[in-house]
Amino acid sequence: MKKVITTLLALASLVACLRAQNVVTTPAVGQSPLTFVRENLAGGGVFVFNVKFQNSSSSIKTTNIGTFSQNGADVLPFENGIILTTGDIAVAEGPNLETGKANSNFGGSAYLDPDMSGVASGEVTACATIDFDFVSLSSSVMFNYMFGSDEYPEYVCSSFNDCFAFFLTGPDPETGMEVTRNIAMIPGSDTIYGGLYPNGIAVTVNSVNIGQPGNYGDEGKNCFYEFSDYYIDNNMESYNSADTIYGVGYDGLTNKLSAEGSIVPCQVYHMHISVCNVGDQNFDSGVFLEGNSFSSPNTNIGLTIPGVQQVMGSCPKGVKLTLGNTGFHNGTVFFDASGTAKLGVDYDIVDESGAVVGENGFAIDESERSFYVKVRQGVDLGTDKTFDLYLTTQLCAEYPQLNLHDTMHFRISKGTDVRLRDTVLNCTEACFEVTAPLEYGTGDISYRWVPTDGIANPYERTSPALIFEDADYSLIATGGTGCNSDTASVKVRIKGSEFVGIDDVAAQADVAVADGSLLVKAEGLMKVEVYAVDGRLALMREYNGQGGTARIDLAGLESGVYAVRVESKAGVAGAKMVINK
Repeated sequence: MKKVITTLLALASLVACLRAQNVVTTPAVGQSPLTFVRENLAGGGVFVFNVKFQNSSSSIKTTNIGTFSQNGADVLPFENGIILTTGDIAVAEGPNLETGKANSNFGGSAYLDPDMSGVASGEVTACATIDFDFVSLSSSVMFNYMFGSDEYPEYVCSSFNDCFAFFLTGPDPETGMEVTRNIAMIPGSDTIYGGLYPNGIAVTVNSVNIGQPGNYGDEGKNCFYEFSDYYIDNNMESYNSADTIYGVGYDGLTNKLSAEGSIVPCQVYHMHISVCNVGDQNFDSGVFLEGNSFSSPNTNIGLTIPGVQQVMGSCPKGVKLTLGNTGFHNGTVFFDASGTAKLGVDYDIVDESGAVVGENGFAIDESERSFYVKVRQGVDLGTDKTFDLYLTTQLCAEYPQLNLHDTMHFRISKGTDVRLRDTVLNCTEACFEVTAPLEYGTGDISYRWVPTDGIANPYERTSPALIFEDADYSLIATGGTGCNSDTASVKVRIKGSEFVGIDDVAAQADVAVADGSLLVKAEGLMKVEVYAVDGRLALMREYNGQGGTARIDLAGLESGVYAVRVESKAGVAGAKMVINK
């Protein structure tokens, strides 16, 4: 008896310790199905309406639907969302200290879903359902989910194959015919068994499991063992220690899965979500639906230039902005604005052909479209002016609830030129740096060297380089708006052509090679670098600037041509070196 008391006390302590780390649920009793689904399941790019629970739009009366939260447990890949169960949602709360739980709130009036007859492997006895119509902005919808059950693991591959489904009904994107598809399918299951299941295999207790029949399994209908990678064993008898108990009440769960469906944008579709007991009302099952994950992807406006944009009065073409979202269906973009700069007075919105965009906006489709913010000629820009530009994208004209909005901020300035000065760089033996003076220009200026041969940073005005022979370059500077630009001619001229050869008897010089070593003499020596012809730094030595002589062993270098760069307090000098071994 003492042992039993000790065990019970330990168990009570464990439950108290884990309570703050368990998934918690909140029933939706008293809430409108429409409000509940819109607030907790619907996400971006979709408009949900005609919502029903158990085929009724009246206030929810049972506790087999509600919301869940991790509550700091960190046991699910979702922070929160909707939970739909065959019994009371409280069964889903952890810790899981029982091998099977049932808390049916249906009694003798269990809701039966005839649509589940094709998914269940036995008689459906109790179901919970959500129905709604929706319209989407793009050509697909999706949401994330997990299925859990206390039928695991004992009744795997038995007739008690609790199941669920997400039935999507509407026009087929290819044929236009109305079809109904279950999109809660096991990933990749449409290709196994030689394509025997072209529509895929539905997620149920008998299809996603530990990979073997349960104690009461009988190799029943639609029994599969190939998908155990999608299964999480949460059975208390499988635990190695108490601290591995998940904060979820079900004995088994699937991994996070995604349900996806292809649709026609702006067309009305119907979604029927159902989870059912099969064979009896014992041992509950449920579906976790990630909060606000029912959405249409790629439905932002897709502007490629964020933040505050400078519009220069001296820029004839204006600032280009791009709508780059290929998920768009045919629609229209409208503009409105406010600020000290006035639309139609100080600036215009023009399309790619240069035509001013009026109150009717401009049409968009699934391809990339651009427009320009352009300052009008003759506008007084003695002081900067600012404005906010409001974009409204109307994709489904009959459903203004789906309009997308974006705001961009602009500043109009008088504008400045960008000017570079042509230059000639005279280098000895090798050139280790290229640059050109910037005579005039403010703000964010970008640079580009042409060609890039031998230049380490081809997008910097001043860049490290490794150039052995005379060469001509162009340096292009472009203002931050992409309008004003200038090009400088940069000529690199190399003086001196004698190689310093290893083991050669070289004349006395600042840089020489003898007896396998590099000899360097320079007052105030600070650094010696040796570069291969591909620009790779092959060797480097640093000094304190106090001495004037260095001997560097070259045994680690392979045969080839190298450039030697000597940095001293007097400046930088270079020489070529050839190694023949």
